[in-house]
Amino acid sequence: MKKIIVLSLLCIFMYACTNFAYNKGTLTETAWENKSLNMRFTSSKCCTIMPEEQMAMIFSSDDTTINELLAYGANDSHILLMVQKLSDDTADITESEYLEAIQYQETVMMDSLGITNYSFHELSTITIAKQKYATITIEKTIENIPTTTEYAVRKAGKYLVVLTITYLDEKARGELLASLTTY
Repeated sequence: MKKIIVLSLLCIFMYACTNFAYNKGTLTETAWENKSLNMRFTSSKCCTIMPEEQMAMIFSSDDTTINELLAYGANDSHILLMVQKLSDDTADITESEYLEAIQYQETVMMDSLGITNYSFHELSTITIAKQKYATITIEKTIENIPTTTEYAVRKAGKYLVVLTITYLDEKARGELLASLTTY
C-alpha cells in the first residue's frame, strides 16, 4: 500500500513539474509580481523599477524570451529577470549547461573587447525567494571599475527563469536580492 501511495505522489509531482503554466507577471512603478513563478519584487529606497515601455526599447521580447523585470539601484547595480521558453530541441537543457553557455558567451565577449582582467567562480547554488537556483559569477574590471555579475537560473517546466544581478559591492547585491520574495 505504501508503494502505491509513493508512486501516486511521484506521478502527481512529475505531472505538476512538466505541466508548469507560465503567465507573464504584473509590473507597476513600485512592484513586480508573478503568481506562476511564485515571486515578487518590491521596490525599496535602494531600487527603481524600469517601466515596461522602457524595457521594450532596450530588450526585445518574443514568444521565447519574456523580460519580466529590470530594477536598478545605487552604484550602477541592477537586476534583470527574464523567462526563456524552451523548445522541443532545448527542453532537456540543464541549468548547468545553460550557465556554461553563458560563461562561454561572456568569455568571447570579454576577449573580443580586449578585457583581460576577469574571472569566473565555480558553478554553485543559491536560494532566492525560497527557490533554488544554479549560479555562476563573473568578476571583471572595466575601465578600472571592479564589477561583479551573477547569473542565477532555475528550470520551471519548459521554461528557464534567469536572473542577472550586476553590482559593485555586496551591499548593493544584498539590497537587490532582499527585494525578491515569494508571492
